[in-house]
Amino acid sequence: MSVRTTGGANQVNRVVVTILRTARPSRRARVAEIHFGQLMQFDGEDIVEINTVQQADAEGRRFPQNMMRLKILNNGRFSLIHNDSEARHLHERQLVEYTHGVFSDNYARWSHVGNYYLNNWAVRENHVDFTAYGRTRDLGTAVYRDSSFGLFTLGQIARHVAASAGCEVVVPRVMDNSPLFPRFFGNVTHRAALSAIAQVASCLLFEDKEGRICFVDALDTRQGSRDVLDYENMFEPPRIGLGTFYNGIMLTEKFVTLDMNHMQRVQVDAWGMEDITIPFDRPVYSGGWLRLTDDSWHFSVTNVQFHAMYMTARIQGFGQCNMEIFGNRANFAPLEWFMHAPWFDASQGQRPYVVDVPMFLQNIMHIAQTRNWFFARKFAMLAKRVVCDANWRQNPALGPGDEVSVQMWADGRSGSAHVLSQELNFNRGVLRGNTRVITEQG
Repeated sequence: MSVRTTGGANQVNRVVVTILRTARPSRRARVAEIHFGQLMQFDGEDIVEINTVQQADAEGRRFPQNMMRLKILNNGRFSLIHNDSEARHLHERQLVEYTHGVFSDNYARWSHVGNYYLNNWAVRENHVDFTAYGRTRDLGTAVYRDSSFGLFTLGQIARHVAASAGCEVVVPRVMDNSPLFPRFFGNVTHRAALSAIAQVASCLLFEDKEGRICFVDALDTRQGSRDVLDYENMFEPPRIGLGTFYNGIMLTEKFVTLDMNHMQRVQVDAWGMEDITIPFDRPVYSGGWLRLTDDSWHFSVTNVQFHAMYMTARIQGFGQCNMEIFGNRANFAPLEWFMHAPWFDASQGQRPYVVDVPMFLQNIMHIAQTRNWFFARKFAMLAKRVVCDANWRQNPALGPGDEVSVQMWADGRSGSAHVLSQELNFNRGVLRGNTRVITEQG
C-alpha cells in the first residue's frame, strides 16, 4: 500500500505516521519507506503531445540516446512569477516516467514506455514544454580508464565498462561465450568503449526502458515474435529500402610489440604524505617497478600499483622527488586485414565495412578461432540490409531489439525482423508512430 499527501511543506524536521483505522484488525503494519519530494502527475486531460524516440544502431558505430518531448496544458500550475507555482520544483536530472495505458472493455493494460531525465523546460502562457533524455546521455563525457591486463570475453568487458559508468548492463549469451579479447588500453569515453564492444560482437546496442545498457544478438531468432505489424494496423504501406552495401570488411588491428624494461623519468612535488597518480606515455603490459634516484633517498614511496595506462602510489616527504619507472612498454603498429564477403563482386569495386576500434583489437586476428568467429558474425549482420519503416497504431510495449513479424507484401506475406528504432507520438488521445526494423534480403 502506498499513501501520497497533497499540499506542500517546507523545513520538515520530523514525520509522524499514525494508523487510525484498518480494514484488517489484529494485523501488524510497518512503514517501509518515506519519499520526500514533489510528485507531478499528468494524464490524458493535461497532455497535449508526447514524442519519444528509442533506437539502436545496426552497425554498432554509435550508442544512440533515448529522448522524450512532452507538452502539457498550463492551467495555472506552472508560473515563473508566483512563488507557490510548481515550476519552482523543477530541476535538471529529475526522473520522468512515461506509462501508457490502453483501455478496452473497462480493462486497462498499462505498458512502461521508459524512464527519462529532465534536461530543459519552457513555461509558456498556454502550455509547458519539457525535454528529457535517457540515463546514458552522460556516457559520452565520462572517461573509462582500464586498469587490467589479460584476456576476457566480450561479456566480461561489457560488464566492466558498465560498472565503471555506474550502469546496469544486459548481455546475450553469445558475448559470454565469445573468444577472449584484451580490454581497452588508453583513455576512451564509456560511450566509445561500449560502441566498440557492440561493433566487435555484431550486436545491437541501446538503452532499454529501465535505463540499462542492453546488447541484443540480432542474429538470434529464438525469442519469438512479440507483435505483428500488418496492413490492417498501418496507416500506409511500409517503406522498404536497402541499407549500405558492403562487399568486404576492412579491419585495422593494433599489432603489439614490447619494449622491454623501458624507463620513464618522473618528477613529483610532495608536501607531507600524498597519494599520486602518474600517467604513462604508452601502455605498460607487465614488469612494472620504480626506483628513486640518489638525490631522492629521503622520500618514502609505498602502496605502488601498476595499471595499463597509469600507476598509483603513496609518497611521503617534502620537496621534489625524482623517480624512474620501468616496465615492458607496448608499441603499436597498425595492421590491416581485408576479408571478401560471400557475395563479393569484383566489378563493383572494393566497398569495405571499416572496423577501427580504439586500442581494442591487439594481436588477435592471428588466432584462427577468433578471426573466424568475428568475420562470420559480422558478415551475417551485414546481410541484414533490408530496412522497413512502418507507420502504424504502435505498441508502447515494444522496444529496440524485440523480434516482430512485419507484413512487407500486399499478398499478406510477412517476414521476421528485429526492431531498430521505436518512435511514439501521442497527440490529443491518439497514439501512432513509426517502427523501423531490419531483416535479411530475400
